[in-house]
Amino acid sequence: MLRVTKRILSLMLVIGMLATVMLGCSSTEGMVFESDGFKYKVYTGRVELIEYVGNGGEVVIPEKLKGEPVKLIAEGLFKNRTNITSIQVPASISEIGAEAFSHCSNLTVVELPEGVETLGTGVFSFCNGLKMVTLPSTVRVIPDNAFYQCLSLERVNLKSGTVEIKPYAFYSCHGLTSVELPDTLTTVGKYAFCGCKALESVTLPDSVETLGESSFEECSSLKSFTSGKGLKEIGKKAFVLCSKLQEITLNDGLKTIGDNAFAEAPVVEVVLPETATDLGSCFNGCAKLESVKLPSTLTVIPDNMFNGCKKLATIEIPKTVITIGNYTFAECESLETPVMPENLSMVGDYAFKQCIKFDKLTFPNTLLSIGKGSFSRCVALSKIELGNSLRTIGAYAFEECWKIRNITLPASITSVGENAFKSCTYLYRVTIQKEKGSLDTSNWGQGFGISWKPQK
Repeated sequence: MLRVTKRILSLMLVIGMLATVMLGCSSTEGMVFESDGFKYKVYTGRVELIEYVGNGGEVVIPEKLKGEPVKLIAEGLFKNRTNITSIQVPASISEIGAEAFSHCSNLTVVELPEGVETLGTGVFSFCNGLKMVTLPSTVRVIPDNAFYQCLSLERVNLKSGTVEIKPYAFYSCHGLTSVELPDTLTTVGKYAFCGCKALESVTLPDSVETLGESSFEECSSLKSFTSGKGLKEIGKKAFVLCSKLQEITLNDGLKTIGDNAFAEAPVVEVVLPETATDLGSCFNGCAKLESVKLPSTLTVIPDNMFNGCKKLATIEIPKTVITIGNYTFAECESLETPVMPENLSMVGDYAFKQCIKFDKLTFPNTLLSIGKGSFSRCVALSKIELGNSLRTIGAYAFEECWKIRNITLPASITSVGENAFKSCTYLYRVTIQKEKGSLDTSNWGQGFGISWKPQK
């Protein structure tokens, strides 16, 4: 009996001790404490810093508080603390919340230890005094607006392990001269480096597959861009307004180049890889461009692709091309006579407007349509062969083609737009291979005669 009583008493003692421990734990779980310049919450296995109440200067974040590791720097913890000059982050930290250091204008250097995994949106945004940043390999994603308008930031070290740079991550970091992109990176988001005006060169690792829209827009000191072996897509306006970009090296495997991707760049020569068949108006306004090699399997030369390329002298249009888009070669004032591809079916509106140098054009029998103003102001053009399948000629198509003396429209023609031959000063005859009166010729222009010669 005595032995049983002792066992019961022992059991009750153990239960009591466990209850005391559990009560002690529950009494501190999530409670707010203050020490070392911080207010914080304690949980089992972790401490979360929720408010900074210190005096600034050189801030040292403790590794442990109340015996538990400090894991989280809360959202906006140091935001607007302009009196902070440096912050030492311990290896215990795994997560830093959104805008945690935003507007800390006197913070100059940040080195985050291995173990930090998550950075919140705008974590270092508007830190105008920040000059150098080293991020650990454990940070896989650099978040949106991470270093937005860190105007003095000069250098960023990204270690292997980072796979994505989110949109606007380094937007308007005017002082950024170099960035080391790791061999694990796959995606650079839209506007990621837009406005980085001191950045002089970009070489992508082979791992990068996508450059987002405007990712390097207005990098006004950028002189060269070299894509890695894995790049598949360059987004629209990726390098627009890069006013010193003279060297562009593109990889085999690249498929897509978006609208205005290299617009207005002073590049002289470009070789497009054979795989790049999804193209936009990527060289619009490249006034110094002299030479381009197009993919041999290209079917469409898109709208505005070479619009305003005033020094483009020669271009080999692939035989596979069936469509030349609107304004594609407009104002290419140095362009010599292009050889039209054998399967061409459509020439878009103003496609060759103001191409003032070439003097003759021969179209294949597959051509169906010539768009509005397609060859307007081609002042040296004197001879045209239209093929035998052409159906429509748009308004003002040959306006101010002064040197054309005669032109023959095939029997297939069904529509000619108003003023198609307006101000063709030396044009004396238009021959139509159809029955007389089958087309209304009253608004084509003035100063030339009409001959009807139906085919037999």
